[in-house]
Amino acid sequence: HLIRAESLFYFKNMAESKLEKPTLWVFETGQLAWTASAIEGKIAHDTQIIELENSVTLNNEQKSTRLTTSAMTITPTNKTAQSNQYTLIVNSESRIEAQAMHADLSSNIITMKSKVKGYYAKP
Repeated sequence: HLIRAESLFYFKNMAESKLEKPTLWVFETGQLAWTASAIEGKIAHDTQIIELENSVTLNNEQKSTRLTTSAMTITPTNKTAQSNQYTLIVNSESRIEAQAMHADLSSNIITMKSKVKGYYAKP
């Protein structure tokens, strides 16, 4: 994975860095698989866990699927993402919404949790 931000504020005593406009790229077998971005975020120095907040977007680059939520936690070491906030997934054929989600970025499996609603448009 690779992370970049418009600006980074390092806080040694807080054991985290704050990020402005971060973008995370997740690669699988050398290919770009996912991108995640937000208006702000933070990264824990010891665990490397990334917290994204405000207008969070997670895109599957190979399947043209876009997930949006207000906050998301990404654990790059095991390639997972999760949110306990309202989440919306949109692709060319469907729209799925839920109150929470868990994504396995290695297997491309997103599990929507709590109050799930789905809409499908036959191609």
